[in-house]
Amino acid sequence: LFATSGSLIGFYFIRTLTGLFLGNLFGAVLSLFLEWSIALKFFTWPKLVFRLKSLLPLIKQGLPLSLAAATALITARLDTLMIGKFLTAQEIGWYAAVQILIFSAIQLLNVPLMVAAYPALSQARKSLTHLTLKLILAILVWTSLFTVFTWAFSRPIILLIFGPDYLPATSTLKL
Repeated sequence: LFATSGSLIGFYFIRTLTGLFLGNLFGAVLSLFLEWSIALKFFTWPKLVFRLKSLLPLIKQGLPLSLAAATALITARLDTLMIGKFLTAQEIGWYAAVQILIFSAIQLLNVPLMVAAYPALSQARKSLTHLTLKLILAILVWTSLFTVFTWAFSRPIILLIFGPDYLPATSTLKL
């Protein structure tokens, strides 16, 4: 919250990318100090004890989710890098802006759903296939509804979020 507010305030006063970054940095540092001062006021200093024997099972259980997240991050940005060879900088900007918007909106439901489902999936032995199919169906329904909504209202969405300069990105948003 502080970092985002700082970014907006920094951009408002400096009106460049530098202002945005400086505001973000200031907000993040302020947030860090406030959070630690509140935490230390009400709680004791954390006693971090790392024992390899107790960490290995956690790492082993978290590895599939970590690999899935890393793969998703790579594949989510790979297309922008690939089309950079064929399009102008302005067209790539339109594509990247719309792609980030769509990716973020879809992940608003997918990420919490998967985080909540991961413990159930790791514990389910007999009903793993059934539970996995239910999750895939939920993601498919949500993504399909979102796709139809985005296709139908792409022009108003672009105008509302980005303004008229980005109207050429409407066809990209429909894809």
